[in-house]
Formats: sequence, structure tokens, C-alpha cells
Amino acid sequence: MSERDDIAKEERMLRMKRMQRHGGFHGIGGPVEKAKDFKGSLIRLLKYMRKLIVPMCVVFAFVISSSLLNSYTPTVMSRLVDIIADGFKSRTGTMDLAGTRTLIT
Repeated sequence: MSERDDIAKEERMLRMKRMQRHGGFHGIGGPVEKAKDFKGSLIRLLKYMRKLIVPMCVVFAFVISSSLLNSYTPTVMSRLVDIIADGFKSRTGTMDLAGTRTLIT
């Protein structure tokens, strides 16, 4: 082997070592390690999480309320815009402020 081939081989080896350090070879296609005792692992995990049941329920309640409000808000806004647009279109120039109050409250 020539000196150039030796240098190229060393560079390839260094690149491979760097890839191994950064997880280059053990990505998606790597072997999957399965739990030997799934039921026991699940029970142990639930025991660890026992202290977190109340905070998790609070977070779950906030997620549900946020989802409901996010789906309801556009409906309210479209009705308000319709009431305001009808007020501008009317010849008298008055808006149904009582209608806007009932939508907001």
C-alpha cells in the first residue's frame, strides 16, 4: 500500500468513529430491545407515576378546555363580525349591541 492509501484509510476510520460517537450507526434501523416482563414494567411505571396523577388530571382538564375553546371561538367571532357588518350595511347605521352582548357573555 502506498502512503496515500494509508492516509485515506485512516481518514475513513476517523469518520466512522465520529459517526459512531454521534449515533450514526444506531439510528432507526438498529435492533429493538423489548421488555422481558411487560406487565411488571407497566405496574412499576404506574407506581412511579402515582404521585403525578393529580397534576396529570389537571393538565388533561386544561387540554380539553383549550380544545373546546379553540373550536368555539371562531364561531363566536364569525357571529360578531356578521352583526357588525349588518350594522354597517343598514341604512340607519345602528348596530345590535344587545346581540353582541349575548354572544360575548
